[in-house]
Amino acid sequence: MEGTTNFKDIAELWALLQPSLDQIISAEESGDASQRLPTHTYSQLYSVVYTVCTKAECHQAGVVDQLYKRVGQFVDGYCRERLAPQLRGLPPDRLVPQVLARWGRFTTVLKRITSIFSYLDRHYCQSLRLRTTKEAGVNSFRLLVVDPVVEELSNAVLNGLQAARASSGSVAEPDQLKSVSQMFVELGLDKLFFYQENIEQPYLTQVRSIIDKEMAIARQVLHASTEAKVEQLLPQQTSHQ
Repeated sequence: MEGTTNFKDIAELWALLQPSLDQIISAEESGDASQRLPTHTYSQLYSVVYTVCTKAECHQAGVVDQLYKRVGQFVDGYCRERLAPQLRGLPPDRLVPQVLARWGRFTTVLKRITSIFSYLDRHYCQSLRLRTTKEAGVNSFRLLVVDPVVEELSNAVLNGLQAARASSGSVAEPDQLKSVSQMFVELGLDKLFFYQENIEQPYLTQVRSIIDKEMAIARQVLHASTEAKVEQLLPQQTSHQ
């Protein structure tokens, strides 16, 4: 595989790599395990990337820079063309499982692709302080797949919590909604900002509204001495919701 490739030509190098990357996606999207790349192919492709990253002439020719960009563009294309379409306008009971299913396929594909480019991540990305191919891929999924429907996903979680308060306290589809929350954490690359902005803060606003309403009721009906006791009690109760 290596002996026939001009590593200083990004077009020729990418022509060698792309068919296998396409096959990784096709196997996952179709669910056909027989289409999966054999282990030895991953090893061969890793060896190709390793060779490119360790050749001074490839760096001098800008091939490593271009390879990093090509990988990012490839993952962007996968998100845009295969994962993002036909999500807008879906009702929550269809949107949530669809997004979670696509997230599951995406993470599998990304894991397999990044295994090929792990040397690129460890040396090229680290030395230039760039996002790794995994980090760039997760960011692509967030921007291209989740961001267009982020409000609907957030509302699905918040409405589930609200419905639980109005009934017996049992959340419908708790595993599914928990998976949405966890996905939001992972989309922030475990820094919580995306989860906090889209789920935690709106949830805390809901809880604050509940507290304010309860305090207003207490002031209308109960003795003034009860108000301070309610203020102490409510945070304890709502923190367990």
